[in-house]
Amino acid sequence: MKERPTKIRFETVALVLTALVLFAHFFALMTYSVNVPFADEWGGSFFYPGLQTKELNWSYIFGFHNEHRIVWTRLQVWLAYYLFNLNFNAFVAVNFLIYSVGSCLYLGWLGKTFNASVAIVGLVFASTLAAGNHILAFQGQIHFSILFFLAAIALLVQGGRRILLSSVLAVCGIYSAGLGMTFGGFYLGLCIVLIVIDRANRRYLLPALLLVLAALGVWFIGFPKHDNLSAGLFSAEVWQFYFNLITSGLGYSSYTVIPGVLCLALFLTLAIISLFQPRSQPLRKQFERLGLLTICCAFLGVLFVIAIGRTRLGLNEAKSSRYTEIILFLIPALLALLQSVMRSYPKRALQSAGYMPIPSSADPSIFG
Repeated sequence: MKERPTKIRFETVALVLTALVLFAHFFALMTYSVNVPFADEWGGSFFYPGLQTKELNWSYIFGFHNEHRIVWTRLQVWLAYYLFNLNFNAFVAVNFLIYSVGSCLYLGWLGKTFNASVAIVGLVFASTLAAGNHILAFQGQIHFSILFFLAAIALLVQGGRRILLSSVLAVCGIYSAGLGMTFGGFYLGLCIVLIVIDRANRRYLLPALLLVLAALGVWFIGFPKHDNLSAGLFSAEVWQFYFNLITSGLGYSSYTVIPGVLCLALFLTLAIISLFQPRSQPLRKQFERLGLLTICCAFLGVLFVIAIGRTRLGLNEAKSSRYTEIILFLIPALLALLQSVMRSYPKRALQSAGYMPIPSSADPSIFG
């Protein structure tokens, strides 16, 4: 009873510190942001066709951008024209606020649901590791796909009618960006597992499964043809690219696979231990653990899909800051899983090991 207030104060201080650094990051963005499109923003996604009328062009909203459907980004564009005349500074501000609020809610959910001390790694969200997704208004699609997926999983494991809302959020994530398709696949996988083991909620899980399956099927209608330039699944180059993607999110700017290998090994070890632990917890807690495993697996899976599609562009592409945001969301989930697994063992030394923060970077300059 005496330790709990200390823990609450520690978590509160860590969250407040994260919020303050996020505000400093936001202030820097607004200070140096320029109201000029950059890179992909010069394309059709930002210069909405037919702006002479205020009617929505649904073929534009739901159309493909390369291999992506970026519905929410294009809706943002349409609204932005009429709310603030497509001011890119405002666009960047809105996206960063969505990212900041979403990441803080995510940390709060992990801490409350798994009784985990994850706020200490919240500072990774305020770092400049994912700079490419903050300086480009166009990259808000990454925030949408990740946050919709996390919200969908959080509601799915709670059961009841919230499962139906979770399926709607999963569909929203699928239509946020290309990586939303992979997230949708992992959501379906968890749905199927819960249908098998959670009889009480099958009447909600089955409609949710059918809705997401239908959304995935519709997504492929009109998919543009591309030359098959993807690398092979078992190619050494793909795995080198994959592990460098992970290490980039951990703050390593140099080419190295060791931290990525260790990160994947840690998850696989925790997943195996978790799946074979005695089922002494209530069913709801077991479902929440499955949700956490799905989140970690989905983030690592999305990075592998990216590696398959991007290896042909060269290893330097693995250090692109647009992908590091995925790892930033993986770090607290992996820490919560570590603490959850260690807490199941009686030895106090192992339990306390679960409260050791995972190093988020080898480069101390990422916050500067």
